[in-house]
Amino acid sequence: TESVVNLEHKFEKLEDRFDSTVKELRNDYEKLENRLTSDFRSLEQRIEITIQKALNRNMMMLIIVIGAFLTLSKIIDKF
Repeated sequence: TESVVNLEHKFEKLEDRFDSTVKELRNDYEKLENRLTSDFRSLEQRIEITIQKALNRNMMMLIIVIGAFLTLSKIIDKF
């Protein structure tokens, strides 16, 4: 019976360690999930900013080209 009690005691210790490890893993998983979510949001914002800058630059170039074309066509019309 003493050996059974010792085995039960060892089993309880293992069970406690297992529960502790599971809690640590869950905590680590939540931290990782939060970090990845934050990183993805940051990446998404940087992509949106990059796209917006590219659109603004392209729009400005389009306006300049249209303005140059209109000016050139007016100059050609006068001759």
